[in-house]
Amino acid sequence: MARFQRLTWDDLDHLTREELIPRLEAEQEYWARKESAAWATPTGTPVRNSAR
Repeated sequence: MARFQRLTWDDLDHLTREELIPRLEAEQEYWARKESAAWATPTGTPVRNSAR
């Protein structure tokens, strides 16, 4: 899994659209994978929120 370089406010101010889009997509994919892994068991079954 390739690591991404997290975006900073400075990046947003100084990078062009063509430079930002791939980095935004990479960061979005990273967080989506991380979020889905946190809510699934090793078998891939979603975990119920028992705090309700």
